[in-house]
Amino acid sequence: QVMNLLNARKTNLLLEKTIAKMKVQTLELEQFAYIISHDLQSPLNNIFSAIKQCTEDYINTINDDQKRQLNNIYIAADKLRKLVDELINYSDIENVVLEKKSQVFVKKLFAELKDDFSSARNVTWSLKTDLNEIEVNKKALYSILSDLISNSIRYNSKEKIELELGI
Repeated sequence: QVMNLLNARKTNLLLEKTIAKMKVQTLELEQFAYIISHDLQSPLNNIFSAIKQCTEDYINTINDDQKRQLNNIYIAADKLRKLVDELINYSDIENVVLEKKSQVFVKKLFAELKDDFSSARNVTWSLKTDLNEIEVNKKALYSILSDLISNSIRYNSKEKIELELGI
């Protein structure tokens, strides 16, 4: 019986080590998913902007096969966007909740957002604020603003888009 007890303790220790290792690997995987999903957003936005630009600029000069190819690219990019959005939603939930509030420079945040959407055409950006810094959960705020800007550009039918951020 002593041997059985020792074997059970040994197995239990091994199990605890394995669980601890798996927790670390899960955390690393979640962080990887978060980083990759956000890194994919900017190039994907550039693809959509390029498709829109080609469609607007050359719609009367391209043939039906080229239009079909542009549409296929759009469909594939849209599928990729949905996958990236799902990955972001999965990774953001835990990362956003865990992040603590920090001092965020408003103009720097605005510049980062502008840079991420730099490929969007005919967009005029303006920042209305008297604040230099705010204390906020940056990941949460950035995620919300990025989604709002993305939707504003994606679903806007105006030739010129005016985006104003007021804090």
